[in-house]
Parts: sequence; structure tokens; C-alpha cells
Amino acid sequence: MLTQTQIDADNSVTAEPKTDYTTILAVGKVNKEIITDLYRRREKDNLDLDTKRKSVSSKYWDLEIDLRDKKNAELNVIDCERVTLNRDYEAEIVQYSNIIYKIKRIFLFKKIQKEIRVLEHPIYNSRQGRDCLLIDHLHDSNNLVLDAYLVGNDKPKNKYSLIIIGNNRFREVSKERRDYGSPGYVTGNCDIEFGVRDFPSKVDLQIWYGKNIAALLKPIINELKQNEAEMYEVVTNCNTVEWDLAYWNDKKEHYEDYRRIDTAEYAEILQVIAQLESMKGGSHV
Repeated sequence: MLTQTQIDADNSVTAEPKTDYTTILAVGKVNKEIITDLYRRREKDNLDLDTKRKSVSSKYWDLEIDLRDKKNAELNVIDCERVTLNRDYEAEIVQYSNIIYKIKRIFLFKKIQKEIRVLEHPIYNSRQGRDCLLIDHLHDSNNLVLDAYLVGNDKPKNKYSLIIIGNNRFREVSKERRDYGSPGYVTGNCDIEFGVRDFPSKVDLQIWYGKNIAALLKPIINELKQNEAEMYEVVTNCNTVEWDLAYWNDKKEHYEDYRRIDTAEYAEILQVIAQLESMKGGSHV
């Protein structure tokens, strides 16, 4: 059992110190001044650190700018070298590609030569019962057929359209002449279909047609004559075993590139190549 003395001793350890109400205000005032001074000094010290940091950043900023400018200058030299390099390569590729383009074009003419195709005049039809009148057969040959149509459209003012349609044996080597917003539709195969102009009346269309159709046809006919001349050159100079082998091997590569080697057409190509290989040494075929 604890004695009274021990109990008093334990109580003396755990008891709260007594507040000195005579000095607390003075101590509080001093402590407040100390805290205020600590805040002020902390702010000043942080400002000093900010100044140091800005100084260091400024010093290295100038170095970074200088390095960046040097880097960009060196990269610019490399980029200019790349432009010159690619331009020179492209020019050389074009130089060597001209003959490749010529050969590919000869192959197209040989393909056209091998095709059996009778050109027919397509028929133009209007929509919703509008006017549709064949004005003229502009051209009719084994290589080109062209027709001119007057067709009603759905426009409120220029109600009539001049439409040119036709078929071209040389379509694969000719400029494409097709519109996909014409006021009617075509029955039958059609390689050429384009609208020329819209007019407020049939009379206006026919007057313009009479004055301008020759100029409209000129580039088409000139292209036809050029194609016919090229075809004659191909027929005259390229109907040899060597050229036929090159033509069929090109078709073979095309089928292989597009993974069509399991088709009947590919098997036929291989047969033709084998036959031509056995004919080497001959001239014309």
C-alpha cells in the first residue's frame, strides 16, 4: 500500500504547472514580436533565394538560347542538304523513269491491240420525263464514237444541258472525260460522259452549239490522232516475241503483286509465256 507521501509525490509529477498571470501578457507580447520577425526573415531569405535562382536561370537561359541557335543552324544545314539530296535523286529517278513510262504506255497499246472491241453509241436518258434529244453524231469511227444530247435538268433558270457521251477505244491512254452529276443517265457502255454548259432555252443551246462545237471537239480529236499514231508505231515496231514476252511478264508480275496467282487468268499467262519462250529467235509474231 502506498503511503500518503508517495501519493503526494506522484501527484506533484503529473500536475499541470500553474499559470503566472502576472507575466503572461508580457511573454505573449515578446513571443508575438519574435514570430513576426521570423516571418519577415523567412520572407526575406526566400526573396534572396528567388534572386539567386533567377540569376542562375538567366545565366543558363543565355547559354540555352545560344546552344539552341547553334543546334537549329546545324539542323538547317542538314535539312537543306536533304532537300538537295532528294531533289537530285528525284531528277535522276525521273530521267530513268521516262523510258519505263514509255514501255508501260506501249504495253497499254499492245493490250488495246489484243482486245476485240466494237464501239457502240451509248444512249442518254433523261430523268422524270424531261426533254432528251440527240442533237448530233459528232464522231463515228472504229476508235471513237461521240454524240451530243440536249437534256432537261432541274434548274429553275438554265433548264437545258448540253451533254457529250461516247466510247473511246483508247480510253486507257486518254484523258478521262467523265462527270458524275449529269442530269440524266446512260444506257450501255460509256467511256465518255460530261456536261458542257447549261442554257435557259433550247434555242440558246443550239446557237451556242453551232458556234463552239468545233473548238470543243478539237482537243478530243487531236488526242485521238496522237493515239492512233502511237498505235501504228507500236504495231509496226513492237509485234515481236521479245515485246510480247515483256508484255506478258509484266502482266504476270501484276498478278503476283496483287496475289492473284491462284486464278485461271494467271495460269493462262504462264502458258502464253511458256509458248513465247519456245519461240525465241523468231522476229514477228
